[in-house]
Amino acid sequence: MRKGKENLPKSIKINITGSANSGRNSIARRFYYENFYESVAIMPSKGEKEIQINDLNISIETLVSPAGEDYSNLIPLYAIETNTIIFAYSITSSDSFKQIGWYFELMEKGNVRKDEKEEKNSFARFLVGNKIDLEDQRQVSFQEGEEFAKRYGMFFMEVSAKNNENVDELFEYATIEGLKSAGFLPELFPFIQTFQEEMVQFFERKEFTDYLLVSGIPLHSLILKYRMGENYQQKLEEIKNERKEDLILLMKFIYSGLSEFNVSKTQELCEKMGIESEKHIGREKLVGDMEKLYLDEESKDFSIIVKKKEIKVHKIILALRSEVYREMFKQVQDESGKVSDYTNSKIKTIQVLIRFFYTDLIDEEMITKEIIEELKEAKDFYQLNFKSSLPSELEYYLQKKILKEEKGKCLIF
Repeated sequence: MRKGKENLPKSIKINITGSANSGRNSIARRFYYENFYESVAIMPSKGEKEIQINDLNISIETLVSPAGEDYSNLIPLYAIETNTIIFAYSITSSDSFKQIGWYFELMEKGNVRKDEKEEKNSFARFLVGNKIDLEDQRQVSFQEGEEFAKRYGMFFMEVSAKNNENVDELFEYATIEGLKSAGFLPELFPFIQTFQEEMVQFFERKEFTDYLLVSGIPLHSLILKYRMGENYQQKLEEIKNERKEDLILLMKFIYSGLSEFNVSKTQELCEKMGIESEKHIGREKLVGDMEKLYLDEESKDFSIIVKKKEIKVHKIILALRSEVYREMFKQVQDESGKVSDYTNSKIKTIQVLIRFFYTDLIDEEMITKEIIEELKEAKDFYQLNFKSSLPSELEYYLQKKILKEEKGKCLIF
């Protein structure tokens, strides 16, 4: 059972490690003291600062590890009682990046001593490339960092402690993911990272696209319309001559709102198009945009037949969230634009599921114990992302219904 606001810890612990030239101290100093020095040897090893996430006040305790060449002995020591570990490297130093790689390679081979907490992987891990203000000296590409993070199941961001780019966002995400790893899921936060990651994957698949950027990048006009506005074509015209690799990063950010793609060049392109990134396409905006799309009956292009009744949907959204629907849509050869649901579920159950597909949220007004049980039985059929929040959402609402019933019985007696 998930833990609610009333059980929130007073503080969350974040550890930052990295080689001597990674800028790990500078990242901490920028966050805690909002300043930057070329030499930050005076940065204390510990710090504490309170931040607000939605309406929650969370105190962040940070331990900056001493620079170590030997990660194998260092990490188990500071992994104890940790909610999040940040592995920092400098994008201007391939050696600082390789040191992190050596640790994970040793860990895969079983040559790294791990304590019980790390063995259970009960803390969040972030890979962070620092010093993006020194782009002309870059030795580690964004793609290298991103691929490494994906390989080892880490969150990935690039920051600049000097220019204060993405530092606050890093600690906010590190806090949220740390709370999630401690079991505080997911009603505390109106946004689920898995949905964002799926949006990136959907962009990369290049399926069901209907709009081609001048640089040859296939896109989904419906997503662009709701993420950028009706005049998305005009905005994209402003950046048509930019490098393809920069446009790909921009599109990943527009599709997902993930801060790891909110790098300095992406920000520059957003400004060129007249877009305020956080206001128009930030992570908090994505759920709102998808909710509006869910309510847009006119643009829906497909129907799910449940018990001889018709539920209209956007094909690309269901293909994004469910492997089963994705394959169904690819195999439908006729032009009927309809497909039958084979789970034998009630229409209200499918309606709750479809709204979840759009927004990653459960409709609390519609949910019942019967619907919860049906969805629990059907979740494997739809082949949801293994990190989907649906199972924990269903368990949370089931416990909530049970508790409400027990309280009702107490009132009778």
